[in-house]
Amino acid sequence: MEKPLNSFLADSTFLLGEVEKVDTEFLWVKVVLFLLLLTVGAVLLTRMNKQKVISSIRKKDGKIRIADSCSLGNRQYLVIAQCDTERFLLGVGPNNFQHIANLPNPSVENPSISSVADEEAE
Repeated sequence: MEKPLNSFLADSTFLLGEVEKVDTEFLWVKVVLFLLLLTVGAVLLTRMNKQKVISSIRKKDGKIRIADSCSLGNRQYLVIAQCDTERFLLGVGPNNFQHIANLPNPSVENPSISSVADEEAE
């Protein structure tokens, strides 16, 4: 009833010998097509994400964003927050925040600031 070890090894080598030859060219074509499909998907997702970000910037729908920040140490920061064309200087700490000042619009040049900068440059 039990097969001797030699006959078992002979049967297993016979089974291994029956394995069909795989067409490697067809396998490479499948791999290349799969990689191409992944690349096209990644490009489309990236393009859609960029369009979403760009469209939200163009809309200027009143989103608040951080224009600049400066660390003062010990988890305290000075932050310039911008909403549409308004800019605010805020002091931010771990337990609170404080409105310090309204800042002028960066697109409108302040002549008094530019004259002081010119005098310092000379």
